Amino acid sequence: MDEMNQNHNQMPSQQPSGDYGLSIASMVLGVISIVLYCLPGVCFLCGIISIVFGGISVAGKKPGKGMAVAGLVCGIVGISFFILFRIIEVSLKHFDYLF
Repeated sequence: MDEMNQNHNQMPSQQPSGDYGLSIASMVLGVISIVLYCLPGVCFLCGIISIVFGGISVAGKKPGKGMAVAGLVCGIVGISFFILFRIIEVSLKHFDYLF
């Protein structure tokens, strides 16, 4: 009988309910944009989608805010790498050091 009373008095464990899909997609695409910064189409597209998904997830108060912020940061860093290395490439081509 004591077990039944003890179990009744315990608070039910609450598992986080919600959709982590946008947060996970944002983080994965952000990491892909950093890793594949040398492929212009893949990097830029993944970075933009990562930023959009992360922004929607953070603004919508959806669960997984940490992953969404990580996706936002990774997307921004990936696009920044892409732009930085394209500027360096154009500069080096201008001075005829590359190709």
